Amino acid sequence: MAQLGINTLMYLNAMKEGTPQSKLLDAIASYFPIAEVRREFIAGGDDSQPAFRAEVDAIRTGVRVHNLTLYYSVPEDFCIGGAVNPRLEQFLKEANDLNAVGMKFSVGDVPNTPLAELDAADKLIAKYNVAVTIENDQSTAHGSLEWALKCMGRLREAGAVHIKFCYDCGNWMWAGVDPDAAFDALLERGAIGEYQIKNVNKPSDPGHPAPALLEEGIVDWAAQIRRLPGDVPVTLEYPSPLERIDAEVDIAKRTLR
Repeated sequence: MAQLGINTLMYLNAMKEGTPQSKLLDAIASYFPIAEVRREFIAGGDDSQPAFRAEVDAIRTGVRVHNLTLYYSVPEDFCIGGAVNPRLEQFLKEANDLNAVGMKFSVGDVPNTPLAELDAADKLIAKYNVAVTIENDQSTAHGSLEWALKCMGRLREAGAVHIKFCYDCGNWMWAGVDPDAAFDALLERGAIGEYQIKNVNKPSDPGHPAPALLEEGIVDWAAQIRRLPGDVPVTLEYPSPLERIDAEVDIAKRTLR
């Protein structure tokens, strides 16, 4: 069975009402051994703020108490304007403080970043012992399969072996890409380091798919996940009504059993 987990986006309504992510770990641990927290929902917004540091400490404690494997989602581009994100080391330190084993970025401008910079970033990532993935967004510019493959090709050319791709099965639909074609191409290259489930309905208006619950969308996520290497983590990452989370978890477990 796949290594399943939950991204705290599932609890979006609770977080909007003020529930800190550290308080969600109890519920996540009752379902799966993997959790993914999101930087944009950590109180204070920056590690210079006491509230941010306090929540990081609380998340780290929750991870230890529940023996969770933690991933860290950072809502920034890995490369910006042809250069590695200047805050990369800050985010790696935060990941270490959280006791996270992996961290995710948006792809950004990887193909136009010098090979030496990418190699240096890879060495920095290895120093902090955090598995980094990059993810396409839902835009035309950085959401296409062509761009994703250019990103991974550039990283491999640089010898950046510690950076893989986060395959989000819903994002491709917003970018107008066949998710099965994207999955096949990335899997064939051994590029997938994390898989995120986000189903969508067939758009009534081309280019505008709607988010869906697991059994209500058109992406055959289960068939894709069964083809993944066993060490690739799989997280549920979409907003769900709180009263529906039990059922969504049950669907994922039952379908992938």
